Amino acid sequence: LDDIEALLDEPYIFDPVSEGYLKATEVFWSAPQMGRYWKTASLDMRRQAKLHEFLGVRSGPGAKDYARLMVEICGDSEPDFNYRDLHLHCVAEICRALAAEEDGVSEALELLAHQISLLDRRGAGVFPTDVLWIDRRHLAEPFGADLDKLLVEPPQIDRAILSRFYKRIGVRPLSSLAVQKLAVEPDRFVDSSATDLLRGRYDLLLWLAPNEIARSALRSTLGDLSVALSRELFVQV
Repeated sequence: LDDIEALLDEPYIFDPVSEGYLKATEVFWSAPQMGRYWKTASLDMRRQAKLHEFLGVRSGPGAKDYARLMVEICGDSEPDFNYRDLHLHCVAEICRALAAEEDGVSEALELLAHQISLLDRRGAGVFPTDVLWIDRRHLAEPFGADLDKLLVEPPQIDRAILSRFYKRIGVRPLSSLAVQKLAVEPDRFVDSSATDLLRGRYDLLLWLAPNEIARSALRSTLGDLSVALSRELFVQV
């Protein structure tokens, strides 16, 4: 038994494709398509399933496996050709696990928070505290590629769960530092028809006020309100 336990966390599984050895954490009975990083167990391994499961081979990856793979991709000097897509997939899977409150997700986030685990827009590995995640794309566009080493692209999933994920590992949103404001005062002109239309809806708007004090304040504001239009706006970030 001691001889078997010595193989724990050691690369002992021979991979004929790479002609190298893999750890049990890199092999699954049913591995998702993750380039050259993970492998599906061979038929020979299935004949000794109990042994390999004792050493760490599992049916499929969990949040901690995806976190470890993110770190591995960031430190890979010769990453898989589609490593950015694989990395984004890992983020999406951990977010899914976070939303479902799966076992191991807290450990996965802790691992990511203290290692080079994210890719900036150039594709280079970075610490989470050294970058911002793009929560509002229009704030990043004016800078072109100038901020690529400071920004990370999120996967296209629910922004609320992305916000939770990045907050847990110490990444601030871009909107926490960048805002839009008018570069020059616009050329305004009052639209009388739009103003009259708004005034015709005053009663409906006042109905939304929660109490008489709020209704009085809203009535005063609406009384001085007019609709102004501009042909163009210039903004800066």
